[in-house]
Amino acid sequence: MRPHDEPKGWGALQPPPGYYSADGRPPDATQRGLILDWAVNQRIASGWRVESRAETQVVMVRGKPLNHVLHALLTVFSCFLWAPCGWCWP
Repeated sequence: MRPHDEPKGWGALQPPPGYYSADGRPPDATQRGLILDWAVNQRIASGWRVESRAETQVVMVRGKPLNHVLHALLTVFSCFLWAPCGWCWP
């Protein structure tokens, strides 16, 4: 995919200010947590949402949430033929 075809907010993040230390040491646990917080905030600002979060990792998604009302209406109006589709999709 060419860079100009990417949706806004899908590109690589640049490291936060102060990530690289002067002596080349890797960041400690506190710094890594702050860097993760910074990266998550950058993605949230560009339209991503957090699905789950642990101390050292985050699962983020981009897109619209599932419309449960629409699935319920489709299920009722199709005499419950749509019901398996609503159960298969998260």
